[in-house]
Amino acid sequence: MSIEYLRLKGFKSFGGSCEFTFSDGFTAIVGPNGSGKSNILDALRWVLGEGSPGTLRIARQSDLIFQGSASMDQAKEAEVVLKLKHKEDAAVLRRQYPTDGGSVLQTDGVKIRLQDLADFKSRFALSGDSFAFIGQGEVSEAIHQRPMERRRHLELLFGIDRYRKRREETYFKLETAIDEMRRINTLVSELEARREEIAPEVVVAVEAKGILDNLENVRQDVYFSRRLELEKKERATRGQFQLVKEHGDVVAQWRDLWSGAVSRKEDELRRDGFDEQAFLEREQERVARREALRRQAFSAATQVKSLLSGRADLDEEKSRAASALAAVISDAEKTQNEENALKQDLEAKRSALEELLRHMEESRAAIERERMLRQKLEDELAEKKLSRSKLEARVKALFSARGESAGELMRL
Repeated sequence: MSIEYLRLKGFKSFGGSCEFTFSDGFTAIVGPNGSGKSNILDALRWVLGEGSPGTLRIARQSDLIFQGSASMDQAKEAEVVLKLKHKEDAAVLRRQYPTDGGSVLQTDGVKIRLQDLADFKSRFALSGDSFAFIGQGEVSEAIHQRPMERRRHLELLFGIDRYRKRREETYFKLETAIDEMRRINTLVSELEARREEIAPEVVVAVEAKGILDNLENVRQDVYFSRRLELEKKERATRGQFQLVKEHGDVVAQWRDLWSGAVSRKEDELRRDGFDEQAFLEREQERVARREALRRQAFSAATQVKSLLSGRADLDEEKSRAASALAAVISDAEKTQNEENALKQDLEAKRSALEELLRHMEESRAAIERERMLRQKLEDELAEKKLSRSKLEARVKALFSARGESAGELMRL
């Protein structure tokens, strides 16, 4: 690694721009006291990342900026530019400090952070303590130092201290690894003891998981079988509904036809002078007489049915009593033998019965919904049939009153 040039601008005692070119080998900068030789060394320290005010011989960071003189104004910022070469690699390091504060560091025009400077220094073999600055008075101080202090400085200068630090870091990492290994061994022993404790529970958990998986498969089979059965019922119900709908369409067509025929006949009757009010009164009287006869017939039929039912009940009760007497005698002999078998079979059938009852309840609910739908459809069909029969009866009555036959109605 070598320094190609060092440029200072507004740094400490350098008010203007001053550039120092360094050749390969040994370069000496000489001058009287106060000419700024130490400031050049401070500039090298600062641009390479030094920030300690004591090392830079300042009280505060703003002292790095040229404060002005009789012939030059105060600088707006302190700037140090350093170009380094290492074999075929070369780079320019620039550090600036403006009057408003805040140091700016750049490498080849790219702004970087101060903590990223270590990567740049390692690129030019300047990382760690592989280089040293010897300031004014430090040589005489080294001569008067104690042997241990002088050894420490020499080790720092020749890079021996770096290997000592690596050895200490290695010892620390080794101790940390040993502690971690002990902790892991303790944890492994605890886990092995815990594994032996929970081994029976693990076996039970595995068996339970197998049972639950089997139960889930059974539930899926039951679900798909019930779904298939309900889909079949749904298709059958849709077919029935379609038939009923088609029948309802036919009934609606006939109703429209009959309504049109009745309207035309009513118009004809009105044109012929038909007295509708008198006809309706006679019709009401006939309906009232027919209702009275129907109630009388229903009452008589109820009485006859009650008598016949009582007689049949007596005969049936007599027959049941004789059969029951014979059955009781026969069952008394079998009851003792069957009782023991029933007790054994009772527990087995009880669980099956509960399952069957649950399925029956679900099936009963489905059947009840289907029955209610069918009953609704039948009620609508019966209502339509009743409306049709009433309409036919009324038309026949109208034609009977005029003396015309039903065949003429059909021709219409």
